[in-house]
Amino acid sequence: MHIPEDTLIHARYRVVRQIGRGGMGAVYEAVDTRLGNTVALKQTLVRGVQLDDAFAREARLLSSLRHAALPVVSDYFADGEGHFLVMQFIPGTDLATLMGQRSAPFSLGEVLPWADQLLDALDYLHAIVLGNGDLLGIPWASGDLVRLSAEGEEIGRIPDILAAADVDDTPLAVASDGLGTLYLLGSQGAEVFVFSAEGDFRDKFSVSDPTPFGDLAVDGQGKIYVPGFFGGVQVFAPDGRALGNVFTAGTAFDLTFDDENNLYLATNTPRIVKLRLSQ
Repeated sequence: MHIPEDTLIHARYRVVRQIGRGGMGAVYEAVDTRLGNTVALKQTLVRGVQLDDAFAREARLLSSLRHAALPVVSDYFADGEGHFLVMQFIPGTDLATLMGQRSAPFSLGEVLPWADQLLDALDYLHAIVLGNGDLLGIPWASGDLVRLSAEGEEIGRIPDILAAADVDDTPLAVASDGLGTLYLLGSQGAEVFVFSAEGDFRDKFSVSDPTPFGDLAVDGQGKIYVPGFFGGVQVFAPDGRALGNVFTAGTAFDLTFDDENNLYLATNTPRIVKLRLSQ
């Protein structure tokens, strides 16, 4: 559904023009009539009670991100048949337009600074972002849970975090639901340990098809996804109940969700698999 120019949304944001469109919605340049500044409105044409809750969780998580290569999310709301994210508007020309204006490829000297910025943003996003903008991660071959500032400086560390669960193990991966609950995968991929953001042990549950090469991720509804050794991904409710499997060719060893709840899997086939999961 295209929103015409000059439409007032949410009694506050006046649409200037559409600046992008995809299968799930569109992005518009708009003016915040209350503050007078230009913003970007990202529209998602999906509604429903569960999806509304998932969108709110995602918006709160996105609003905590602070990185020079990422637009700041300042608000979210539902209006009509769609959800909207209010984001920082970054003026400029997109890459497709720039390429269309050229008769030759960009030089290596031009491309490398862009790649550095993108990789720096990916490095930031691959850490676990807490609600206050801090990051959580597990150093390689370490049992410690490390807290970093948004600038990457270490500001806290919980040594041997799984000791609080009364096990002698090193976590393989960590994921967060964005609301204060952490999930740590044991080194053999056989158990998931549940902690608060402060490092307090809460619970654990078993994985029926463990792999020592796996990862785990949490979707917008708080469900936990853990790759299995014999293919597919096991799905668990926040309380640890097994909900079934997502089947895919090969063994997945890395997985993540995008902001539209699409699941991306890196497998040993080798290929990257993108799945749009039903809610």
